[in-house]
Amino acid sequence: HYEDIIQEILSFYQEKIKQLPLEHQIWIDPGFGFGKTLDHNLQLLRQLNDLTSLNRPILVGLSRKKTIQQITERDSEHCLAGTIAAQTIALMNGADILRVHDVEEAIQIKKIFREYQKK
Repeated sequence: HYEDIIQEILSFYQEKIKQLPLEHQIWIDPGFGFGKTLDHNLQLLRQLNDLTSLNRPILVGLSRKKTIQQITERDSEHCLAGTIAAQTIALMNGADILRVHDVEEAIQIKKIFREYQKK
């Protein structure tokens, strides 16, 4: 149960970062799907940029998640388009690293996103 999912995730990671020596590489994984409702996951995706305040790379694992299956009304083997859409939104909202099942498609997403970001 979350009262304020973004604030609770921020607080959790702020505390964990304080506990680790600075030389450690720390990635932030907000845990899409883990104990979260569809609404939680969508809010997290919309506000992912808020986690950039931690100054750590953000890793997202949205590939074939139940949230995408619910929205697209497709099973895990047939929700690639929904996965690509969610991953693109995540990149646009501050994600740095994608944890994926479909590597070739994710490479294409990242290439397009990098070109989009250029001035």
